[in-house]
Amino acid sequence: MSVIMPVYNRAEIVGEAVLSLQHQTFENWELLVVDDISSDNTPEVLGRLAAKDSRIRYFQRQGVLKGASVCRNIGLSESRGDLVIFLDSDDVLPHWCLEERVLLMQEHPETDALISNGAFFREHPSDASKFWNKLTVEGKPDLERFLDGDPVWQTSGATWRKLFLTGKQLAFNEFAKSSQDWEFHVHALLKGGSFKKNDVLPDYFVRRSDKVDTISVNHLSTEKIENRLQLYIEVSQYHESLMGLTANRNKLQRRFLKDIYLSQLVNNRIDSAKIEGFRNLVRPGDRKSQLIYSILKFGNSLQQMKSGIIFKIYRKLAGLFILEKYFENASFYRSPIGSEVSDELVKRLHIQG
Repeated sequence: MSVIMPVYNRAEIVGEAVLSLQHQTFENWELLVVDDISSDNTPEVLGRLAAKDSRIRYFQRQGVLKGASVCRNIGLSESRGDLVIFLDSDDVLPHWCLEERVLLMQEHPETDALISNGAFFREHPSDASKFWNKLTVEGKPDLERFLDGDPVWQTSGATWRKLFLTGKQLAFNEFAKSSQDWEFHVHALLKGGSFKKNDVLPDYFVRRSDKVDTISVNHLSTEKIENRLQLYIEVSQYHESLMGLTANRNKLQRRFLKDIYLSQLVNNRIDSAKIEGFRNLVRPGDRKSQLIYSILKFGNSLQQMKSGIIFKIYRKLAGLFILEKYFENASFYRSPIGSEVSDELVKRLHIQG
């Protein structure tokens, strides 16, 4: 079992993620930590940990390109296990995680990826109060949910057979500045394979703390928004080359539209080429989307004319129409953890009270 962890300036908390592996009941694992050239003392922390545990392998990212995607791809190329987990440096695994995942993959040799339940935590997994997402929604295939902006699982939630990843030439997009896991999972689903879900207790915990910057921080920065718009265009082109977009075009369209509008809020404008990209996703006869395209074009025209007050009015009115009307049918399934599951988690984590 290979666990791959990209890391950047995580000296304060990376030890928690490593410790959660060292506490696993399954001990035959390797941890490949790939440092994205941290500027704090993360290398020293990881160096000490690796010196005490031969299962920890520490690498530093080489080359010009940086980012979690680059580091994950390095880790995958250096991994030795037949099973692979991509663990984020601010997430933790309960002690039963690896043992149960390995057992299920052994019991189901036809499975290319095992998808596990996850939950959000703040200080300790025992305080988890909300699931990452509902793994199964009747009538909504995983691919459609991902395209609709409803991520079924998070990066740490999948256990992959390495042969599936290498055989399908699956890798993280090294030019993506955000939503890298979204694109990776969409491509994995598009390329086919057998996916099994372990929809029981959460077996990974995603940090949401005011005290620590999470990996998703700055998700709304202009740079990341515009980068995601390019991803949507590339995914739509790849999707269409395989099977045609059909109804999924509308799902990508909604995601594209939301980020275009967010970019207008953050940056007061959006690259005209990106708005044309949205138009290319609009199906003939889709009058609502054609109207929204016209609204976005009008907003850019206002900005270019430096009509500040008018543009502020436009943003407000456009937001009411776009976000409240166009997205009225979008659904998200993150739900609270019930008392029964919470009590079982506390029991299995050996936490009192």
